Amino acid sequence: MVKAIDKQLQKDQLHGIYIPSEAEDHLKSLLRQRNQLVKQLRKTKSHIKAMLLYHGVAVPDEFENPNWSKGFIQWLNDIAWPYPTGTACMQSKIRILSLLHSECLKASNELRSYCRRYHKKDYYYRHEKNRDQNEFQKNAFGCAHAGWHLPSAARPFS
Repeated sequence: MVKAIDKQLQKDQLHGIYIPSEAEDHLKSLLRQRNQLVKQLRKTKSHIKAMLLYHGVAVPDEFENPNWSKGFIQWLNDIAWPYPTGTACMQSKIRILSLLHSECLKASNELRSYCRRYHKKDYYYRHEKNRDQNEFQKNAFGCAHAGWHLPSAARPFS
């Protein structure tokens, strides 16, 4: 084992590992939290759409797009369900949606504020150029690591 390591050292094949600072770990935690919130938000929207489909409620054409407007949420609230349990179920899903949406906004604002304050870059600007979620995460990490000059092998998602 020692001889193998010695040979690799002589051939310059061993590279150091990068240990992130505590600040970087906390930033990654916030990024992961935001990503989980986005997944839960997407799942909740899917549950609402599934309930509508299951009960045969057609979504008006004006609301048939991936961006849920306040008008669409109001339309969901105004659906006249034949039984109070249907109304209670939909209202519960809408409350969950509202909570997840506000938490996602808070996490996004915290990330934005942190990146602007400590790295002089705004990850939202970079996000607009790359709508893909993985690209978003890469860019958010890129913003966070912009001033840390990590070796390319140690950079996450690069």
